[in-house]
Formats: sequence, structure tokens, C-alpha cells
Amino acid sequence: MQVEWSDCDPAGILFYGSLFRWIDSTSHRLMRQIGLSRDQALGPEVLVFAVVEAQCQFVAPAVYDDRLEVRCRLTEIKRRAIRLDFRVLRPEPDGEPHLVATAYEWRVLVTRGPAREMIAVELPAALRDALERYRADELG
Repeated sequence: MQVEWSDCDPAGILFYGSLFRWIDSTSHRLMRQIGLSRDQALGPEVLVFAVVEAQCQFVAPAVYDDRLEVRCRLTEIKRRAIRLDFRVLRPEPDGEPHLVATAYEWRVLVTRGPAREMIAVELPAALRDALERYRADELG
């Protein structure tokens, strides 16, 4: 992705909203790379992987027109939740990317209850199996 005018200030400090938008988009690409559609993996009654915790750490500045890569790694799989770790990198001409930021998020699989409340549910076997195959592989 390319850093746009609204993604950082003149000092090169990334806007946190941009970072979280980029990592959310990357987590959705992860599910597509795994090959699971929402209907296949989750079934019609389950809504989404809800983000219940997210944190980021800015390591280095990024400026307008920088090209960045967001890489995602599935690091933990629990009964109802997954943890995704992210690295935001700026590719460098010498081939060694420069770390710009790190982040993680915990996502819980949820469905809607009778009063439209969110209820955590266990990962379906097909989804768990697919996720296990990708655990610790860095995808970007």
C-alpha cells in the first residue's frame, strides 16, 4: 500500500486509524488466502470474527508516498478466538525491509443471540483445520 496524505502527519507519524484499517484489510486477505469463504467456514448462523483486543506500536516514521507492506501471522488458535500478529514494513532498495510498526489483534468468533447480542461460539472444525495449516506462516 502507498501512504496517502491523510495517513501521516508531516513528522512521519502514522495515523493509528490508517494502521488499523490496513491490518483489518490484511486479516480479511488472510481468510481468502486460506481458501475459506464466510459461508464455507462459518455457516449461515455465525456473523464474524469480532475484534476484542487490538494494540499497535509505532517503531519508525512513514511519510507521504512511502510504499508499505503489511504482513500477518496467525500465532494462536483457541476454542473461540485467534490471535493475529502484524508487521508493517517499508521495503528498502538493499532488499532488507525496514520495520515501521507492529500490531496484534485477538478476534473472537461470534453469532447473534435472540436479543441480538453477540455470543462467542467455538470455531467449526473446518475452520480450525484450515487455520491450523496456516499457523505461524507469514502472509502478506
